[in-house]
Amino acid sequence: MRDLTDTTELGHRPITPRPPPCRYAATAPSTASSSGGASRLSTRFSAAQRHVELIAGEAFFDVAHHAGRPFVVDAGGVSILDVGTAFDVSRDGEHVEVAVTEGRVRIYGAGQVPADGSGGLEAVAGQRVSYDPAKPALQVSQIDVAEATAWRAHRLEFVDTPLDTVIARVNRYSDRPLRLGIGGPVGSGTT
Repeated sequence: MRDLTDTTELGHRPITPRPPPCRYAATAPSTASSSGGASRLSTRFSAAQRHVELIAGEAFFDVAHHAGRPFVVDAGGVSILDVGTAFDVSRDGEHVEVAVTEGRVRIYGAGQVPADGSGGLEAVAGQRVSYDPAKPALQVSQIDVAEATAWRAHRLEFVDTPLDTVIARVNRYSDRPLRLGIGGPVGSGTT
């Protein structure tokens, strides 16, 4: 008798999500971070600056502001300067989203944070800033803070999210990569 739950011959493969391997760390005094599945970060800390590069994935930062020792996150084509806050940074290839959950941040072009921290696009709690190298400007939208950081509670939530972004984020936590089959190109729809 054939197992009716086995749909592999029909081209379907069940996805068993593994718990996200969230890592929590005190990256420097008064600075804590957590990173989601398949995330990669590098850090450089000195007496003058706290610097993190998000190479891939997603990370949440809870930072105490220190004007004499700024905290900067580089991700793709943007640099994020902490101005006393908690914020989430998600990177899928060159696409970057910054969700501010408390306080505020300033966002600049990659590597363009001025020494005095002036200028840039300021985002405050409850805002998301999206960077897409194919678009002429940063996109700012309102967010539900709990939704933006749901991955920290082992949930993935998507609203009006491009399908290619959904697939990339689900794949961070899956042993079996999800691939788009029949239909249009990967970027052709939203959730």
